[in-house]
Parts: sequence; C-alpha cells; structure tokens
Amino acid sequence: MPRSFAALESIPFRWLISSLGTFFLAMQGQMVVRSLLTYELTGSPFALAMVNLVVAIPMSIGLLFSGTIIDRVEQRNLTIISQIIVLINELIVFLLLVSGKLEYWHLLATAFVLGVNFPFLMPTRTAMIYPLVGREKLGNAMALQATSLNIARIVGPAGIGLLIPLISMAGAYLFSILLYVFSIYAMFMLPKSYPENRTKKGFMEDVTYSFKYVVRNRAIFLCLIFGLLPMLLAITVVNLLVVFTESIWGVGETALGIM
Repeated sequence: MPRSFAALESIPFRWLISSLGTFFLAMQGQMVVRSLLTYELTGSPFALAMVNLVVAIPMSIGLLFSGTIIDRVEQRNLTIISQIIVLINELIVFLLLVSGKLEYWHLLATAFVLGVNFPFLMPTRTAMIYPLVGREKLGNAMALQATSLNIARIVGPAGIGLLIPLISMAGAYLFSILLYVFSIYAMFMLPKSYPENRTKKGFMEDVTYSFKYVVRNRAIFLCLIFGLLPMLLAITVVNLLVVFTESIWGVGETALGIM
C-alpha cells in the first residue's frame, strides 16, 4: 500500500473502517430524513429543535461516562450491541412510516434511543484501532478514520437528498437501514478486542481522573474545545436548512441534499 493508505494493509482494519464509514453514512443521511419527517408532521421549527435536543442531551451526558465503560468491557461486542439497538430503532421508524402511522412522539422517542447509544459507537471503534494496526501505523489509521467520517458527513446528507425524489422517503430510509446491516456484518468480521490495561480505579474515580487529566493537559483541553465549537455551530445550521428549503425557498429534498 502507498504510505497514505498503509493502515489498510491490516485486513481487520479494513473491516473496521468499512463498518465505520457505512454506519456514519447511514446516520448522517437519516439525520436529514428525520428532520424532514419532523417538519412535514409538525411544520414547526421548534419541534425540529426538540428532536435534535432529545438526541443531544443523552449523547452529551453519556459521553462523560462512556469512555470509562469502554475501558472495562470487550469492545467489539459492545459496538455490535449498540448498532443492533440503533438498527431496531430505525426499523421501527421505517415500519411506522410505510404504514402511515408515524407520529411526532415516535421521532422523539427513537431520537432519544439514538442519543443514548451514540457515545458507545464512535469511541469504541477508536479504541479498537491500535490493536489492529500497531503504533507505527496508528497516525495513518486515525487520519483514514477522520477522512471516512468527513466523507460520510458530505455524501450522506447529499446522497439521501438525491435519493428521496427517486425512491421516496421510505425507500431512502430503507437504504440507510441496509447500510446499518452491512456495518454490523463488518463488525462481526473483526476479532474480539479487550482493553489492554484494565484500570483498578473505581468507576466514578476513573471518570473524575479523566476530567482532571484533560484540565491539566492544556493541549488536549484546547483540542477538545476547538473540536466542539464547530460541531455546536454547524449542526444547528444544517438541521435548520430543512426550514429554509421547505418553507422559504420551496425547493425540496434534492436542493436540501445539494446544500
């Protein structure tokens, strides 16, 4: 492999990044569909904000503790279980959608489930990278992971916006569900992954230590702040684009995907 793709020499890492890419491709696309469905059902920007808030609150709280849990359990199975829960969650939305029984509170409930599971999906995969590629190729593996995530952030919403007029909202949702299925299959192709150095600290002691470590290491603290700010500023704008394209410009799903 060229040096830019050296980590892909590891076949397990190929499965890991394939699982990561397809999962986040589906998730980014479904975020757009969920926003569209919410706005179609309610016509309210406030209702749209509430769905996103219901995702954000459990996700933000869960991320404070997920790392401590990940360091104590087998990581592959934790990821698989979390993804299966997300898959069942989205299947429920799909079945309600095709049966014409989908209501606003269904979107709120399923968004909450997604928010609870998300803290165990991304960090767990990141923790699995080092045993698969080793120290020498770790930097390259992290770069490929970041590239995969950024491609998914662009292609997912754009692709789903282009698909909806072609195969309907339900068809686009089903396509995302099939991507989830492949992502789970790819995780089953990986070896089990156990934490290398299990901590002897208590659960809350470990959580407290993590906060102290971040505060004491200024470089890490600044990286977290600068990583968080664009997320807080950008996600809200992307979600509100639904209101602009539907109510102000009247240009539909394809234009939303392009934007």
